[in-house]
Amino acid sequence: MNDIRHTSVPLSHLVKGACGLICAVENKDELARLQSMGVCIGRRVEVIKPGDPLILRVFGARIGLSARMAEHVQVEPCSKAPRCWEVSV
Repeated sequence: MNDIRHTSVPLSHLVKGACGLICAVENKDELARLQSMGVCIGRRVEVIKPGDPLILRVFGARIGLSARMAEHVQVEPCSKAPRCWEVSV
């Protein structure tokens, strides 16, 4: 059984200002396209604007994803702080 399913949610479910760690991409046809935009497994992202398009901050850059595409990206919401980079590791 895949434990990621128990702690992850679709990227489209995060609220404005929420941060998460990308843990899976369910639609393998979109994987290369997402990776070319910096949306990769293991990457931390912040939701700037939910909706369609969903606007993300990835490495300081803003990118837009369709709601349909964001629904296929699984993220583990950051539970330590609203923004992942506010917590010292």
